[in-house]
Amino acid sequence: MYFIEDGSVELTVMTSQEDVQEIQDQSNAFLLSSPDSFGALSIGYNLKRKTSALCKTDCTLLGFFKPDFEVLMDRHPQIAVKFLQMLTNIALRQLETALTTIEENHDPRIAAQIEFDAYYDDEKLD
Repeated sequence: MYFIEDGSVELTVMTSQEDVQEIQDQSNAFLLSSPDSFGALSIGYNLKRKTSALCKTDCTLLGFFKPDFEVLMDRHPQIAVKFLQMLTNIALRQLETALTTIEENHDPRIAAQIEFDAYYDDEKLD
């Protein structure tokens, strides 16, 4: 996870096996600046990265990684729990947005099937 202390960072949504030319396509880009952050779900969840980050200006970034979180859990468990609650809220917001988009653009049954499949997939719970 990175916190932007100073500067601007562009996040580009990547699809599988994109080359550098495609990554530079501006149509799937989000420009972030201080005090934004990105990569939060990488701390609490083992999710594959879906964006590429590029500093658009000189930047000062502060990194907070899984080992840092483990130290936080050992030293300040109450703060770690609040941090995990924040991550859970982010993940739930993203899930709700994705399912709503699927329902609006396709079929509500597809959204429900995806939700049930993910919930009851025992292999992904490990």
